Amino acid sequence: MPTQRDSGYGIDLPRINVKGDPGGSVTGALAPNSVDFCLSNAVLEHVPKRDFALVATELLRVLNHNGIYVYRVDLKNHLGGTLNSLRFSDAAWEGKLFRSSGFYTNRICFGEMLDLFERAGFECHLPRVIRWETLPTPRAKLNASFRQLPDEDLLVSGFDVVLRRKG
Repeated sequence: MPTQRDSGYGIDLPRINVKGDPGGSVTGALAPNSVDFCLSNAVLEHVPKRDFALVATELLRVLNHNGIYVYRVDLKNHLGGTLNSLRFSDAAWEGKLFRSSGFYTNRICFGEMLDLFERAGFECHLPRVIRWETLPTPRAKLNASFRQLPDEDLLVSGFDVVLRRKG
């Protein structure tokens, strides 16, 4: 039985033991159905784009049937709060230079990220969506692959999402 500890806010929290390999494999580190709750702030946007669908599937695999994830996703550039990263082609941005720069974000837009979660088997609830009034980076300066995205995607600077298993 886990021991309790005071959170400092008058709430007793169970002592949590975390096991895994930070920075290691994205699959198999945790047992199936072993996660009851996870809270994350500004992490998902750093999961490499090529790994995101696999990570979403893995998150579902380890989530307890009654468990939930609460994620805050920051879609802005972390170095300036705009959309300047969308000026680059996928080939350039996903290359070694940017991926190892320390400021890499996957540039998965709002609608696409929700779609990836839904395809993995999650039900998405959005308690908070933060939008710019106007694009912080002119559409004409965006790479062609982003220029055609609808305003509904590009104007979202961040959001909170609660994920549960479908059904």
